[in-house]
Amino acid sequence: MLLLTCNYQLSLAQAKTSLELAKQQAALAREKISKIVIDIPELQPDTKNKNAQVEQRALIKKRTLQAQILNLQKKLNEQQYKIALTTFTQKQIEVKKAEMELDYTNIATTVGGLIGNKNVQVGQQVLPGQTLLSIMQPRPWILAYFPEKQLEKIQPGQKVKITVSAFANRQFQGKVDSIAFMPEDNLTSNSASNNSLHQIPVKIVFDGSSIQGYESRFNPGMSAIVKVETK
Repeated sequence: MLLLTCNYQLSLAQAKTSLELAKQQAALAREKISKIVIDIPELQPDTKNKNAQVEQRALIKKRTLQAQILNLQKKLNEQQYKIALTTFTQKQIEVKKAEMELDYTNIATTVGGLIGNKNVQVGQQVLPGQTLLSIMQPRPWILAYFPEKQLEKIQPGQKVKITVSAFANRQFQGKVDSIAFMPEDNLTSNSASNNSLHQIPVKIVFDGSSIQGYESRFNPGMSAIVKVETK
């Protein structure tokens, strides 16, 4: 992963260098346009001196030819400027693309927490859908499955006594957070193995004061026994 990140960082640096060069070339092309000044002198008739008139006509003809050449050069410079602008725009797109590709190397989680069950190493290439690690949230919670016939007495907010197998000598306190939705296909599979008795997931959260000092010791997959205080 680190090697991949370095490659994208190098690509971004190269794209930014190319963008700066394209910017300079566009500025130079624009400057060439402004430097060309086309000036054709007007003929000042001199009826008394025919030789002067001939010289003036020859000068104007020369200047007109020069102006035509300058005009062609100006159009060429304008065309080069348009090309330079197009290149500059393309380089801007390449920089944006390189920034996005580099950003993709940063994997962000939707929640904060501690890393556990890490299955990835520096320099390793990963595949879409591959599990890289687990995120342990600051406030762990339990997904407990109850037979559907028991749900009549279970409501959100009810207190729960929790015993975690890893800490058998410590009893934690929590409460029912919500009764989770069970997809139809899961209900069908559960009913087949439980004599048509659906197992419904119930989310239980720990009281913050109850797990003080144990926050970093909980790991995904731990087993627990819960007792909901019903009336």
